[in-house]
Amino acid sequence: MDLRKIKNDYKLLFSSELNFFRDPRYGLILGVPMGLEDNSSQDFFQICEPHENTYFTASMYHVNGMTLSGWAKIRYSTVEQKMPYLEMVCEPYQVNGANWIGFAAEYEGTFPGNDYVSRYLVLCFCQGVNLISFTITARRDKFEENVELYNWIIKNALILEVLGTK
Repeated sequence: MDLRKIKNDYKLLFSSELNFFRDPRYGLILGVPMGLEDNSSQDFFQICEPHENTYFTASMYHVNGMTLSGWAKIRYSTVEQKMPYLEMVCEPYQVNGANWIGFAAEYEGTFPGNDYVSRYLVLCFCQGVNLISFTITARRDKFEENVELYNWIIKNALILEVLGTK
């Protein structure tokens, strides 16, 4: 993938700079607007804009023999079971990324401890036996305001690379 071309395309579309974060544990490169912070831990890859309550988060699971559609069904079922305060507002749909194919579903609700409604986009895709969950969590108003940007990031600046490479 040509990261310079992605940066240039972004600048032409959104009139701002793009910054790339890489996590070799997940084989992910994520391009986001300048000013966001790396909040990753040993358990997940997370880039955030804390003052806006916006989070781009990835987690990964290793399972042999799981199909993409099977993974998506399990992931969405888990959201419904473990996050009963969220309601699905957009049925699962296929997403064609820069070099991957996945499924996304969208939820809304008020996370515990918050006094505002959030939008929670859950994207599932695979890299071999690695099942990846990538989420965007944002205040509903900010999500609606930035939906074009988030869709562009998912489709163009969320990139899979071979695990273990830099």
